[in-house]
Amino acid sequence: MSEQAAQASWSSRRPRHRLAAYALTQRESEVAELVLDGLGNRAIADRLHVSENTVESHIKRVLTKARTPSRAAFVSKVLNNASD
Repeated sequence: MSEQAAQASWSSRRPRHRLAAYALTQRESEVAELVLDGLGNRAIADRLHVSENTVESHIKRVLTKARTPSRAAFVSKVLNNASD
């Protein structure tokens, strides 16, 4: 399976509804979805046409609202909750 096909497959299974539990703003949700897609800060910044500092600020707020210490913990929490 190509990387693009794998990404499209994951995107179709992504637990977007689980992000609603964290009361994220629209932009925080967009950033969180891109984090779940595995994008780094630079790629997220390029995709959303913002600075890396802005992305870092959004990610900090997402992690705070989700009560997770890191991106990896956030992804794990969302994926584990999706299987409930």
